[in-house]
Amino acid sequence: MDKSSAYFWNENYGQIYPSLAELLKRKDVSMEVKRQKGKPDKKVYMITEQGKQILCDWLSQPMEP
Repeated sequence: MDKSSAYFWNENYGQIYPSLAELLKRKDVSMEVKRQKGKPDKKVYMITEQGKQILCDWLSQPMEP
């Protein structure tokens, strides 16, 4: 993300993980735990069909100035 969007969008871990938790609670994303040898488990988040629909609906809304 640093190379693709950092010049116009800046997030930090304190914002990302609470947002992911909220999306998970609303079932807009799902999460799978991947076990890793010699490393902490990795949480992999995937957008659900419901999440895709909500995103498409949001993107189709007119932008506010």
